[in-house]
Formats: sequence, structure tokens, C-alpha cells
Amino acid sequence: MGWTTAVGKRLFLEAAAQIRVGTLELVCPDRTYTFKGSHHGPSAMMVVHDERVFGRALRAGDRGLGEAYVDGDWSAPDLVALLRVALRNGHAFARLNGGWSWVARQASRLTHRLRSNTRGGSRRNIAAHYDIGRDFFALFLDRDLVYSAAWFEHATDTLEQAQRQKLDRICRKLGLRPEHHLLEIGTGWGALAEHAAVHYGCRVTTTTIGQDQHDYSRDRFAALGEAGRRITLLFDDYRDVRGTFDRIVSVEMFEAVGLAHYDDFFTVCDRSLVEDGSALLQVITIGEQDFQRSYRGSEDWMQSYVFPGSELACLSEILRSLGRVTALRPFHLEDLGAHYARTLGEWRRRFHERRDAIARLGIDEAFLRTWDLYLAYSQAGFAERHISDVQLLLTRAYHDARYPGEPDGLDVAWGSRAGALPAPGAPRR
Repeated sequence: MGWTTAVGKRLFLEAAAQIRVGTLELVCPDRTYTFKGSHHGPSAMMVVHDERVFGRALRAGDRGLGEAYVDGDWSAPDLVALLRVALRNGHAFARLNGGWSWVARQASRLTHRLRSNTRGGSRRNIAAHYDIGRDFFALFLDRDLVYSAAWFEHATDTLEQAQRQKLDRICRKLGLRPEHHLLEIGTGWGALAEHAAVHYGCRVTTTTIGQDQHDYSRDRFAALGEAGRRITLLFDDYRDVRGTFDRIVSVEMFEAVGLAHYDDFFTVCDRSLVEDGSALLQVITIGEQDFQRSYRGSEDWMQSYVFPGSELACLSEILRSLGRVTALRPFHLEDLGAHYARTLGEWRRRFHERRDAIARLGIDEAFLRTWDLYLAYSQAGFAERHISDVQLLLTRAYHDARYPGEPDGLDVAWGSRAGALPAPGAPRR
């Protein structure tokens, strides 16, 4: 055993001994270690196949642990449960990201800065993730290829039902009507633009910089007939959008903007929105504490190997940017974190069920393990509320924000009541 492995193992065991919640069983080649916190919580097992994993953790912290998982140095019977134990006991394992891993962290900060979301950088970053190929994503997403948090209204909802409910919820929050022109920043594979044009009869201009998503959406809209002719598809950076619109929507694209470009994004929203318009942003967030103390400006394993150039959003920084460059302010915020945990559970279940089909696409085992860890870590993060997902509705201060079919004088807490949003086809004013 090399000295880095020995020191790393000692520090890892010391960290594990500090857990306060749940149980961790660490199965090493020489023996099994069991650590039990004083408070009830998730139980999990980590199986070490090669003890070099401890040296990698010493040198690069949780990034090194992620790389070691992809290389097969360790595994877990229930990866989500293991990651939940780690997140629940973040105080204990934080020490793995200190000391020896300082050099790796500084190098990652430099890499992250080099992947800034300028016009050219954004196209490269988006291509690295989304141009893997629609055939790959189609194997684990719903039939409409919606790659964002679903909305589960009932315990028995399928993923397909929940995604349609999410799309409709967005359209109803925006109060879409046939006379409206909707700008969508981030087309995805076209599901929201299609839903708005088909079910709400409005015009839609939607833009993407993902080549695969653009080409698929073009064919998708062409097949819609009359409704498709109400959709204009652009292959433009959001900063190059021109014109004014009644409504703006962006669903989980904001993570590809980055803190340095918040003002650019919201400047576009402000100049593009008519005076009495509204905008809805669905965005993945990280807690204020984590963003300011450790996440901001860094590059973690996920950013290195799955989403280059991405940054989870910070609500306080969004509000600061809105105040700096717009007349927009929040009207309503709704948290979808629990829904995202379930969405990811469905994606990961389908991912595992179709691993053979994914492998037949020519994807190697390292890629499969990378994506398995990404999906599991994300599911654990939402389940533990380490990260979340929100829908933020923005209006100008003087906007008379009411919703179709709702009574006058509606309190702004409407979203907390079951059935507060009108069903499609409800009377519109």
C-alpha cells in the first residue's frame, strides 16, 4: 500500500467515524468497517475493490471519488442511499475536500473559468452534453423527450403523465392565450413549444444552440401541420434574440448561463418582454450557504465530466441581477425539488433497464458508470434538499398578475392550494 493510499484511508475512516445520521458499512479487501450515527437515517454500503480509491480521495476529494467510481475502484448496492448518507453527513466528509486536495481544487477553478459561457463557449459546452445523440436520451426520457423535472400530481402518475402536467402547469402559470407570442429560451427537443402551440394556440419563437436538438425539433414542428406553422425555431444564442414578446419561458437552461452572465440573460428578458408581460424561469438551485462558501467559481466532478461550463443557480444572485438590470421582480416561486427526485428515479430506473440497448449505441462502460453516478447523485441531492428546482414567475411591479378563471383579489399564495391553476380550456379573460 502506497503512502497516499494509507494516509487517505486513515483520513477517510476518521471522517466516516464522525457521521451523526444513518449508517455506513465500508467493505474493504482486508475487513469491513461499520459506522453508525446517533440519529436515525439512511443506511448504505460502499464496497471498495481497489484501495487506491483512498489515495485518489486524498489528492482530489469528492472529485477523486467520482473518478474512482467510473474506473471501478468502488461500487455500492444502493448508490443513491450511499450518496444520501454522504450528503446528510456533509460535515464529516467535508474534510476530504481540504488539505491535500487544494491543488486539484485550484486547477479545477482554472478549468471552469476557461469554460465560461461566452457565445462560443456556450456552444461548445452544450454540444459536449446534448449532442451525445437523441437515440441515447430517448432510451430513458419520456416519449416527449422532456429533459427537466416533471410534476407528479398523484402517486400513480407515470413519467409521461407527469411531464405533460409540468408543461401544462407552465402554460397556465403564464396565462397563455391565442393572441400571445411566447419566447422560449432553450428549446430542448421541442415539447414545450409544441404544447403551447397545440393546446394554447399561441405563437412561439424558440431558440437553441444544440445542433441535435435543433434538427430534431425542426422535424417535430414540421409534422404538426397548422400548429407547427405557429412555431419559429431559431439556432441562435439567447443574447442575439431580437423582438418583443408577450411571455418568456426558460426551463432548466439557466444553469448553462453561469453567474458571470446573469446580467446578460436578464437584460435580454427585460428588453424582450412587453410592458404587461411575464416570464417564467424553471431553474436548478443550490443553497445559499453552499454556493457562497464552496461551490461558486469551482468545478466539481459533475461539471468536469457531465455538464461542462454549467453552474447551479443561487436565488440571491438572481434577485441581485434582476435588481441591477431589469424592472422585473418575483411574483411567485414554487419548489419542485421532491418532484425532481422522483423524476430522476424514473430516469435512472429506465437507464438501468435499457443498459444493453445503450451499450449497443457504442457507448463504453466508463460512460455508463459516469451517467449512473450523475443520475444517482442528482437524485440523492434533490431527495436530501442539497439542491432543488424552482419555477420563478417574474412580472413588472405594476403588472396586474391574475390568472385565467381565478377570482379578483386572489392572494399571491394561490400556488399552494390544490386546483388553484385552471384546467386547459377554462374561461380566459
